[in-house]
Amino acid sequence: MPKNNKVRVLNQEYYNQQSKLSEEEKQRLMLTKKHRFKMLLILGMTLFVTLFLGFSAIRNNIQAGMLNQKATEAKVELKNVKSKNRELKQQVEQLKDADYVAKIIRQKYYFSKKGETIYSLPGDKSKSVTDN
Repeated sequence: MPKNNKVRVLNQEYYNQQSKLSEEEKQRLMLTKKHRFKMLLILGMTLFVTLFLGFSAIRNNIQAGMLNQKATEAKVELKNVKSKNRELKQQVEQLKDADYVAKIIRQKYYFSKKGETIYSLPGDKSKSVTDN
């Protein structure tokens, strides 16, 4: 026995047409949602990669600046050490000269030759041998 429906569709063509449009609209909305999700996913990934690369570039730039600063400091230190080395080599060469060593001993430690008298003046740098 057929089921007795209390609701009857009066205009079957119109109803079928509206149902078809409704189905098409639902499919279009689903595709739009899928496209929107895909676009947001792609945008999010692109943003993440861009931020990651940007921060990496900034970090590398900061590290390069720090290395350049250290290199500059090392060059200045090397220059100072080379200058000090030259002075020390010059002093070693001077200390090989007996006359220079005698002069230094006489000035610094008030060493005198036989029969010589040394007088200390008020402007002398050291007052006695123990001050050195």
